[in-house]
Amino acid sequence: MKLLFILPEYLPHSGGGIITFYRTLLPQLAAMGHEVRVIVGSGLYAQESHNPVEIDGVKVESLSIALRDKYHDQFQCYAAMPWLRRHLAAAWAMHEQAGSEHFDLVEASDWGLLFIPWALEQKLPLVVRMHGSTGQIDIHDPVAGEESQSQLVRLIELEVLKYASALQTLSDSNASFWQQQTGCSVERIYPAWKPTAKLPENLKRSDRGLVVGRLQRWKGPHILCEALQLLDDQSPAIDWLGRDTAFDSRHRRTSQYLAENYPSIWQQKLLHCQPESPDQVATRQASAAFVVVPSTWDVFNFTCVEAMGQGTPVICSTGAGASSLIQDGINGFIFENETPRTLADAILRCTSMSDEQRAIMGKAALATVTKLLNPSGVARQQILAYESAIKKPLVALSKEYWVFRACAPSNKTFEPLAFLDHLPLKQLSRYLMQRAKKKYLP
Repeated sequence: MKLLFILPEYLPHSGGGIITFYRTLLPQLAAMGHEVRVIVGSGLYAQESHNPVEIDGVKVESLSIALRDKYHDQFQCYAAMPWLRRHLAAAWAMHEQAGSEHFDLVEASDWGLLFIPWALEQKLPLVVRMHGSTGQIDIHDPVAGEESQSQLVRLIELEVLKYASALQTLSDSNASFWQQQTGCSVERIYPAWKPTAKLPENLKRSDRGLVVGRLQRWKGPHILCEALQLLDDQSPAIDWLGRDTAFDSRHRRTSQYLAENYPSIWQQKLLHCQPESPDQVATRQASAAFVVVPSTWDVFNFTCVEAMGQGTPVICSTGAGASSLIQDGINGFIFENETPRTLADAILRCTSMSDEQRAIMGKAALATVTKLLNPSGVARQQILAYESAIKKPLVALSKEYWVFRACAPSNKTFEPLAFLDHLPLKQLSRYLMQRAKKKYLP
């Protein structure tokens, strides 16, 4: 089978859950004799040199900056919506970069609208992998001032996803979400996983807890802070390892919000640490007393799996898709989503365990992920799903269809700020003054 993958991130770079998902699956597919090509790019990532390299039997190339810029010029109509404009430009550029080479099937990520050209053109069977779409993330992490753009993105996603040959995701909860949203069948296939990090010899357990992930609202740092407040003197020390991000606007970071609202906890009991290399992260996971996944929402959350694979007890929110792997009290702990009291109780249950009890739990966690996320078994299941998608008929879409016209590139010339003609000058003047003050005054 000849397979094309359109992804926003992949090796040799490090990254989030999308890289973690594909870095095990794609080499496994290549080892089974399938031809695998990956084009990596997005509205945020492209390179001048896009010559392909081979990594573990997988052909990998980056999106061309010149090609993305070409399509960026063809979406002038979205000058007032820069994120949408960049995403659409990247998606169509990757579509062109794939060329006329024949593939049996293309798989595209839902994030960044990378599936758009393939779904509208209907020339190849298309699988869309639901890792956490741009619109879906905005539901859980809205940014002030971008409401109109976000609403349009969600409308486009819901309409276009219906024309994929198959929708697949990593967790039952996310499958249920998309089935309700689109009315389409969504298949849950667990990710393939195997340990890849090199750990130091004679590694010892610390007495500190650990969270690995971006410092972001839907990752639940405020839930953890509230739980630690409830524990008071019984609160353990926990490190949060990850990049700081915007909290509710482009002008305020999550660390600022936490410092303002939880001064006795933030940087006291809960210490923020900068991102580290994958091997360093794995060492931290393997030596932590426990790992917490406090997410209010996560499609899956690979840090849960990584910690389980290191034999470390995990305390996981039911908001994270990976919580379905955990049997409470047997191979980890789960707590009710967005409920600090139940998180505090789970932390106490974990910290009160003996070293022997934690070791038994860790072995059970390792056995779970080794069995359910076995790479060869997942790859076989995946190929069967691809074969089923290939058999489905393609649908001819009219180029006059509204979503086609909304998402296709155009050489028409637009006045980028013409939409401002509909706004009163008084309102515009007031906004410009406020923006100038924010930019130039301390």
